[in-house]
Amino acid sequence: MSLLDPGVDPVTGPALIDDVRATRRSDAVLAILPKFAASAAVAFLLYIAARGGFFNFDNKPHLAALISFAFFLHCWTRPRAIEALAALLIAAAVRLLYGTPHPVDGAFFAIFTYGAFLGLGSLAVLAVQATRSTGETRERKSAALTAGLLSPVAFMLVGFPLRLTIMLHPKTYDHFLYQFDASLGFQPSFLVGRAFEALPVLRVACGVAYDIILLVIACFYIGQIVAKKRFQVDVVKLFLGTLFFGTMLYHVCPAAGPVYAFGKAFPHSEPLSAQVSMQTLEIPDGPRNAMPSLHLACALLVWWNSRTWRRWGRALAGLFLVLTALATLGLGEHYLIDLVVAVPFTVAMTAATTTSVPMVSIERSLALFGGGALTLLWLVLLRSGINWAHVFPVFPWSMVVATLVVSIVLEQRLARVAEFSF
Repeated sequence: MSLLDPGVDPVTGPALIDDVRATRRSDAVLAILPKFAASAAVAFLLYIAARGGFFNFDNKPHLAALISFAFFLHCWTRPRAIEALAALLIAAAVRLLYGTPHPVDGAFFAIFTYGAFLGLGSLAVLAVQATRSTGETRERKSAALTAGLLSPVAFMLVGFPLRLTIMLHPKTYDHFLYQFDASLGFQPSFLVGRAFEALPVLRVACGVAYDIILLVIACFYIGQIVAKKRFQVDVVKLFLGTLFFGTMLYHVCPAAGPVYAFGKAFPHSEPLSAQVSMQTLEIPDGPRNAMPSLHLACALLVWWNSRTWRRWGRALAGLFLVLTALATLGLGEHYLIDLVVAVPFTVAMTAATTTSVPMVSIERSLALFGGGALTLLWLVLLRSGINWAHVFPVFPWSMVVATLVVSIVLEQRLARVAEFSF
């Protein structure tokens, strides 16, 4: 528009144009501010984590392995030579800043530390490429970046809060959970623990499944992208939300697990119920991450969201669920009731992140509030001090079966509506 145009006032016209330009500049600044604030917050958190030794890969091989996975994801995107070279140069720079790795578990684990250097280089390059590329290439780079960040972020999301549970809760409710399991007529964790000693191969298989849970989550996400399947749930929010809110529940009924509560007695010498007092127990070590079992929750999420997979993929998801459930018990990290409570909690988290069904839907509302109510009810009952040893055995079993049946029905109803709406 020109000032010579008949529709523009020669007096007020320039002022209006200046106002429009100023408004556009302010809008641009306002659009950048949230991104800048988020970047600054992330940078600050990374700085605090680095100062606290969180990125000391020498004593955190799990974290190093999770970050290493980003390198393989980067290779999956078929990077150009210049991208690969940039990732290698960044990895070399990180190596110079880090120094020579000295893994506490032996020289072999240095491979994970070097892998983490490559992973950090790949993440940096993927972040740039995800913003600069377009179309299918951008979608592929963004998917690899999200999957590469998903596991390390989940690890960091849970890592510090777990250490915090030890400081905030010196005493635990392990005896209360042990007594509930005893009211069922046996101690499942001790039983599976003895089976692990009799079958070392089973123990190794279950231990691997237990340790790779975060990598499985990342592979699940990238697998859905490769298959070009739309999500019935927001996968990132689902898994990170489950880990975040599950960690918060650790503070409601803090417990460490039988291997920490009973030490060398696990798994051979399970105490009699009469020898276990219904009092909180002081445990010096071991994170209070038993109730509910987030390992089982994540394995359940993979299983429930694998319905559209091929038979072999569905079979792998089922096998992973079974091995994870056995590992939670046999490694002494959980009581059976931890796994039971994890089921309605997982139903609630699934409902909270289901994007293909509106919240006003009766199926989604029932799953969300029903699963949440069952979870909280169990937590209140378990820490209430009820002496389950004096309760008729049919009652605890009825509660367990009812919880599982209701949870499964709520999830399946939600899944059917989600599939129909998809």
